[in-house]
Amino acid sequence: DNLPVPDHYQFGPGDEIIINIWGDMQLQSAYIINRDGNVFIDKLGQLSIVGKTIPQAENSLKKRFESVFSTMGGQNPSTFFDLSIGKLKSININIIGEAFAPGIHSLHPFSTISTALIQSGGIKSTGSLRSIKLIRNGSTSSDLDFYDYLISAEMIDDIHLQDGDVVFVPLRHSSIEIIGEIYRTAIFELKDSENFGDLLHYCGGLKINAQNL
Repeated sequence: DNLPVPDHYQFGPGDEIIINIWGDMQLQSAYIINRDGNVFIDKLGQLSIVGKTIPQAENSLKKRFESVFSTMGGQNPSTFFDLSIGKLKSININIIGEAFAPGIHSLHPFSTISTALIQSGGIKSTGSLRSIKLIRNGSTSSDLDFYDYLISAEMIDDIHLQDGDVVFVPLRHSSIEIIGEIYRTAIFELKDSENFGDLLHYCGGLKINAQNL
């Protein structure tokens, strides 16, 4: 909740906007965007800002206020305008498959695939960490492999979620246990295209006292 709102964030129903005007006149008002995507502002009427980014909405509202307050426009304005965001709407995400708490979850609008899975209780031991799918508008838009991050600390395409997205956790591809003179004894999940060399990489490699046969 304390994260700054990125400029590319798009307003939607349930978001709260805060309008500040100062200079020759003082005004501070908060408005909630209704389910139709509109806000009603005194002297301006009903305005639609749904789908607009913060800079786009600020520019649009400022122009409308300039038509009412002449001191806000021109080369040397004496009244100034600022738009900020108050409370943010929630988004509904459907998590299905091998998650501990499948179903529809109401999440923060900045949620990603990983934070959504954490908030829903995580992934079962039967679930895959190698191929978590994001389904958006009926088609798969992302296929996330957590091993890239958990083992190699590589950046992953942890996409920001949108209202109505589906996160699908499939069954594990495989369960391969490796023990002995290695650095990380565990059960790993390998893809069909991976081999024993990949398994050694995941377990941290052989210890110096391991015997080569």
